Amino acid sequence: MTRVFHVIATYLGVSEGFVHEVISRSRYSNSVLSRFSPANLAAFPLDEVQQVPAVVDRLPGGPFHDRVVRLAVLRAARRARADIAHAHFGYALPYASVLAQRGRLPLVLSLHGHDVLGWPQEAPWAYAHADAVGAVIVPSAWLADRAVEVGFDRARIRVIALGSDTASVAQTPAQYVPPAVAFMRR
Repeated sequence: MTRVFHVIATYLGVSEGFVHEVISRSRYSNSVLSRFSPANLAAFPLDEVQQVPAVVDRLPGGPFHDRVVRLAVLRAARRARADIAHAHFGYALPYASVLAQRGRLPLVLSLHGHDVLGWPQEAPWAYAHADAVGAVIVPSAWLADRAVEVGFDRARIRVIALGSDTASVAQTPAQYVPPAVAFMRR
């Protein structure tokens, strides 16, 4: 069975349940590595969620620190006997790229929004390893165009819309609230 190694900056923010859906409903064997301390494990349970050892962040920043983080990611993928790597959100690419470069794993990257629209301006080095990515998944053609603008090869981009499992969402009774209208005149 194919083993997918998922890499994410922090597993998982409360608005990132869609990532849990992708992983938990996959037909493949899955292992997850959270760069930072995992959050919301009770809300988004998975059997295999590990973290880059926290001791790594006690090291001084800079190139040595970055190498140690990348080594920890590579070692975790090897322990999981991964066949393919999937980085969720562009924030994971700076350290997940080692999986393609040194680990010789096919690397898939899912981009969702701010990781394409805002983060590259905040961190111009963000996609220095864009060439390590074998495939980029985005939820819309518009976001595909933005991914090209920040350095991803259009030929590697796939638009796959995220669906919602409406059966898993509890309905709540709608409450009628009369509209409030204000008029202003000068």
